[in-house]
Amino acid sequence: MEAMKKSVIARLIHKKTARALRDYSMIVNRDRVLVAISGQDSLALLQVLQEKANFLPIKYKLIAAHVNLNPVRNSISNWANHLNAKVIERQLKKKGIEYHMLEVDLDKGKKERKTSECFWCSWKRREALFKLADALKCKKIALAHHLDDIVETYLLNIFFQGELSTMPPKLRMFDGRFHIIRPFAYLEKKVISEYAKIRNIPQMPYQCPFGQTSNRTAMRKIIGSLQKKRPKVKENIFKSMSNINRLYLPKKDN
Repeated sequence: MEAMKKSVIARLIHKKTARALRDYSMIVNRDRVLVAISGQDSLALLQVLQEKANFLPIKYKLIAAHVNLNPVRNSISNWANHLNAKVIERQLKKKGIEYHMLEVDLDKGKKERKTSECFWCSWKRREALFKLADALKCKKIALAHHLDDIVETYLLNIFFQGELSTMPPKLRMFDGRFHIIRPFAYLEKKVISEYAKIRNIPQMPYQCPFGQTSNRTAMRKIIGSLQKKRPKVKENIFKSMSNINRLYLPKKDN
């Protein structure tokens, strides 16, 4: 029974990843893909992309990168960052692929900008990845954001920004110089976690010093509460992003 469960999980994650790759033309022949590694989910993504390389009718090169932000003014987060970096590097060495460990100053440029801590942290990571991708001639940057992340961001932007937007499965950046891709866009976090267990990918301590009090955590609780009554809530929210009935949306007369 346990072997059957593992087989079902592995098939599901490969099937939904393949569908996302196909639906959004995420990876094409001879692509060089920079995979951003920050924890268990992204190590799972790297594993899946490595496995799929043996079956897809295209050839592509995977390069991994981990961005470590310093300093984080939270002793627990600093400890987690240090530990995670060691675990990640050990895992990447086992895979025998090219990888890069980046150190980024979180404070650099912060005083000139009035931004939230979450946005600033995210941007500094992204900036480092863009620079590395450019140096390595990688047009694609693969992130391990999943269905939960996409749905939470959608609701966050509605509730707190007053706009309809989210993390798209594929995002064209800098006039097409780079594309951010999210091959796990159709997968729930819980499925990825199950797959990680099957592949013996370690779980790492939660390292965000702002995460426990963030608006994202509040969205997660709202969705979780709704899902108890309607299990397909996340899938329906995701579908709504491309199933737009403009006739029944407000439009100003100019």
